Amino acid sequence: MNCPNCDNKCEEYSFDKLIIYYCTNCWDFIKHDSTLCENHIPTFVKFLNNGGTMHLKKQCPNCGKLDTRYYKREMVEDFDSLPLADLESANKHDNIDYDKLQRIIKRYDTKRKQVQKEQAFGKFIEEHSKYLKTKEWKMRRGLVLIRDNYLCQSCLDKKATQVHHKSYRYWKNEPLFELVSVCEDCHNTITEMNRDVVNFKNILGD
Repeated sequence: MNCPNCDNKCEEYSFDKLIIYYCTNCWDFIKHDSTLCENHIPTFVKFLNNGGTMHLKKQCPNCGKLDTRYYKREMVEDFDSLPLADLESANKHDNIDYDKLQRIIKRYDTKRKQVQKEQAFGKFIEEHSKYLKTKEWKMRRGLVLIRDNYLCQSCLDKKATQVHHKSYRYWKNEPLFELVSVCEDCHNTITEMNRDVVNFKNILGD
């Protein structure tokens, strides 16, 4: 099976009656119940719960899988004429370790979000490099250097040759108070400390 998101070939992880197909490229994943039939078409049935109340559910007449979701009775014209859910067929689907399933899904989901952040960060770096070559940035950069008398505002010792963003909240439309003049050594040190994706949360939408 190929990933529906990036078309990369999926890896397979199986447990109980479940198979999880996961992509090692974008970490999208698909859950599949191996007990489901190929012609899986759930239809409405009546379901009697432990409290003795009759509800509307869906069950596949082919494999017996009973949906966990409850539906409003108004969704069918004649609720009383519907067949009762086949609990014997439904029970063969009930011995799945759902706690383990949730742990697995959480692990894949965490990895997927991490990859998405890294991809967004890489895209930002590419766009930022282009922005630094624009007339708008060069104008702001020049004004900030003049304002700070070409003195590094980090060490107050060396000549400032670069301009640093305090944050990227106003990226591409920065007020000058968000920018500060720095020397190359200080700028490299500050940039290294900020290169963690988490510190760019204003850009990545966190």
